[in-house]
Amino acid sequence: MKIYKNFFSTELLYSVEKDLNRNLNENTWNAGSLLIWNSGLKHGVTGNCLSSLVSENVKTKLCEKLLTVFPKYENISVMYQIWHPHSGISMHDDGSYKFGATIYLNDDWDINWGGLFIWEDNLTKKLNVLFPSKNTLVLNDKSERHMVTTVSPLAQKIRKTIQIFAK
Repeated sequence: MKIYKNFFSTELLYSVEKDLNRNLNENTWNAGSLLIWNSGLKHGVTGNCLSSLVSENVKTKLCEKLLTVFPKYENISVMYQIWHPHSGISMHDDGSYKFGATIYLNDDWDINWGGLFIWEDNLTKKLNVLFPSKNTLVLNDKSERHMVTTVSPLAQKIRKTIQIFAK
């Protein structure tokens, strides 16, 4: 797992937030994880995670910067995800993709609200935990097993991320 803190410029993050807010005000969200994700991704998870595609303009800007750290790819999907209370994702490896990546968008997040990123190092088999802090990019280009802990129903904010998958 590769972790990059403060990865994007303030200007690009502003464009992302504006685009995400536009999506939140429109009906562009898919049915969510409860209906779309396979059952192996929902083991022990009862909440819903909604997704919406990032606009082509913002996707182009993101990918320009992401190309500095991403492996070469043929096809890329870039989407916003809104993690509702009780949402999460059980341990998996994104094996069908060349790589997966997450960008955290919340201005602030309390550790007691859950939504922590946990991964298993391929070599040591040791579990690692990452607190979701704004403008952090996590790149999984070695198919490491990972999960997101359940978001607490008492969380005072909705957990927001950008999820990227490439083939």
